[in-house]
Amino acid sequence: MSLNSSTSVPDSTPPDSQSETANALVKPPASEPQSRRQRLAVGGLCVVAFLFFYVALAGPVAAIHRKVKAEPVRVVIEVAFAPLVFLVKHDVKPFSPMIKWYFGLWR
Repeated sequence: MSLNSSTSVPDSTPPDSQSETANALVKPPASEPQSRRQRLAVGGLCVVAFLFFYVALAGPVAAIHRKVKAEPVRVVIEVAFAPLVFLVKHDVKPFSPMIKWYFGLWR
């Protein structure tokens, strides 16, 4: 006797409510539109996070830049971190000493 039978057990849920249930699982619940303050807060948080990670990556990238011999990689790094290089070369206070200190950690 085979365990695989061609007959299936009928579902007790009517077909219309099955599709409604499936749609309810796929569609997100309707929420209130975000206020201008919320959008500005999220945007500001994203900018702060980007700047934090940009500066945080600069130290390890500077260490890689010193060791990499491939000129295209060096050029990409120099272009990507040109704003920080500008701050250091022009001795912009208070950023320049902090950036120099942080780069020194990665030597």
